[in-house]
Amino acid sequence: MPNRHTILAAWICFLGGFFVLYQFLLQGSTSLMVPELMSNLCLNLTQIGFLSSAFFYPYILLQIPSGYLADKLGPKNTLFISTLILAISTLAFSFSEGFLTANTSRIIMGIASAPGVACAMCLAARWFPKQFTIIAGLIEMMGMLGGAAGDYFLDIFIHDYGWRTAMIICAGIGFTLAALILIFVRNKDKHCLSSGQNQKPCHHHTMAHFMLLLKNPEVWKHCLFGGLIFTVVSAFSSLWSIGFLQTYFPTYKADAAFATAFIFIGAATGAGVSGWLANKFGYKTVMQCFSVTTLIVFIILLYIPISFFLANILLFILGLGAGAYILAFGSIERLVHPDAQGIAMGFTNMIIIGLGGPLLQPLIGWMLSWYQNAYSCHVNTEGSFQMALSPILISLIIATLLSFLVKRKKHINTDDTK
Repeated sequence: MPNRHTILAAWICFLGGFFVLYQFLLQGSTSLMVPELMSNLCLNLTQIGFLSSAFFYPYILLQIPSGYLADKLGPKNTLFISTLILAISTLAFSFSEGFLTANTSRIIMGIASAPGVACAMCLAARWFPKQFTIIAGLIEMMGMLGGAAGDYFLDIFIHDYGWRTAMIICAGIGFTLAALILIFVRNKDKHCLSSGQNQKPCHHHTMAHFMLLLKNPEVWKHCLFGGLIFTVVSAFSSLWSIGFLQTYFPTYKADAAFATAFIFIGAATGAGVSGWLANKFGYKTVMQCFSVTTLIVFIILLYIPISFFLANILLFILGLGAGAYILAFGSIERLVHPDAQGIAMGFTNMIIIGLGGPLLQPLIGWMLSWYQNAYSCHVNTEGSFQMALSPILISLIIATLLSFLVKRKKHINTDDTK
C-alpha cells in the first residue's frame, strides 16, 4: 500500500506529465483549424505553415537555456511561470485578428513550452531516482497518448463551438494547471523519496557540471541514439507517413491517417515498456533489441510488398521500437550531477527532437521534389519514397550501431560527474 509521500510524489510527477500533454496538444492545434484560420484571419497556406512552425523552432532553440533556468529557479517555479505564460499566450491567440498577432502568440507559446520536458524529467529524477527511467517513460507516454486524445476532443470543440472558443477552453485548462502546480508541486523536501542529494543545488557550478557532461563520449552516444531512432516519429509519422501509406496502399487512402496513429500509440507504449525493461536487463540490451527491431520493420515497410493489415501491425511495432528514445533521458540522468539535471534534460530533449523535425522533414520533402523533377513524375511513387526516406533508414542503421557501442551497465557510473 503506497504511503502518503509516494502518492504525493506520483501526483507531482503527474502534474509535470500533464504539462507535457498540454504542450503536445497546443503544438499541433493549428493543424485542426486550418480552414477556420484561413477564413477568419485571411491567411494563405504559406502563412499557415509559418504559424505552425512558429511554436516549433523557439521550443527547440530554448531547450538548453530553459533547462538552465530550471536548475536556477527550481522545476516548480519554472513550470508554474511557463504554464501561466502558456495559458496567457493561448488566450491571446484566441483573440488574434491577423497573422502578426497570431504568429506572435504562437512564438510565445513555443517559448513558454520549452522548459516542460526538462522540468518534468527533473521532478521524476528527484522524487523517483531509482525508478526514473520508468517514470520518464510514463511521462512521455502520457504526453503522446494524451496529446492524441486531446486532438480528438479539441477537434470536436472546434467544430461545435469554433476555434476561438476552443482556444479559450485550452487557456482555462492552462490556468487551472498553473494553480495546481503552485499548490502541490515541490522541488524536494525532507520526505522526498530521493536520497543522497543536496537540498539546494550549487548554482555556481551548474555550467561546470554541464560542460563536464558534454566531454563524456557516452553522453553523445546515448543522445544521438535517442535522436536517430526518434526520427521514426519526428520525421516520418509526424509528416510523411500519410503520403507514404497512400502511395503504397492506394485503395486504403482514407485509412492512412488512422494507420499512422499506430506509430504514435506504439511509441507511447515503447517509451514505458523500454524503461521498465532497461531497469531489469540493462540499457544496452534493450537499446540493441529495440533498434534492430525498428530497423528490420522499417526495411520491410519500405521494400517488401505486404498487405495493409500487416502494415498496420508493423507500424505499431515500428513505433514501439522507436519508443526506446526515452532511454537517452535515463542514461543522462545517471551521468549528470544533480545541480545540472535541468540543463542536461533540456540538452537531451533538444538533440532528440532536433534531428528529426528541423533537419529530416524538409530534406525528405526536397528529395521527393527532386525525384519528381528528375523522372518527370507528377505524383509520388514507391521509388520516390524509397529514395526520399533513405535518411531515416540511415539514421536507424547508425542508431543500431550506437546501441552496440555504448557501455554495458545497468546503472551508469556517475562518480566522474559528481
